[in-house]
Amino acid sequence: VENDLSEPKYNRYTVAQDGTGDFLDIYLAINDNANLVHNDTVIIKPGTYAAGPEGVNFRGKNIVVGSLFLITGDSSYIESTIIDGYNSSIVINFMNGETNDAQLVGLTLQRGYTGIFIQGSNPTLKNLIVTNNSSIYDGSGLTAECNPNASFIVDGCTFINNNYANYVISSCNINNI
Repeated sequence: VENDLSEPKYNRYTVAQDGTGDFLDIYLAINDNANLVHNDTVIIKPGTYAAGPEGVNFRGKNIVVGSLFLITGDSSYIESTIIDGYNSSIVINFMNGETNDAQLVGLTLQRGYTGIFIQGSNPTLKNLIVTNNSSIYDGSGLTAECNPNASFIVDGCTFINNNYANYVISSCNINNI
C-alpha cells in the first residue's frame, strides 16, 4: 500500500545489501542504471550504504529515492537506512538542475563533508535525519548556493550534531511559506 508522502511513480528499483534487490548499492542504482528515467523510484532497504567519493548524485534525474518509509510510513526505516559519507565526501549532491520532482525521503545522512549540497537545483527533501556531518563548506548539515530563484523544499527534516562550520544550514534565502 502506498502512502501520501511521495508515492512511487513509474518504474521502481530496489537497493539491498543482501542481494535481494535490483542493485547492491545506491551508486549503481542511480548512475549505472541505463533504464532509470525521470519519475522512477529507487527504494533503499535498511543498512548502511557508502555515499561514494562524490556523494550520491542524482545527475539531473528527477527521481524519487527513499527508504521503505516511503511506501510503508514506518518511521523506524528512517534511522535504519543510512547513507554514510565516512568523513570523506558530501553525502548527497543536487548539482545538475534537478527540480522539486527530485525527491529524497526517509533516510539518515551522516558523516559527510556536508549532509546535503544543493547548487543549481531545487530538490524536495522530506523526513530526513541529517547528523554528525562536519563541513568544508559553509553549512555542515545543508549547503545551498545563494540563488534568488532557489525553490528547494525541506519538510520534516531533523538536523542533529552537525558541526565544524559557520552554520548547520547555509543558504542566503530561506522562506517558510
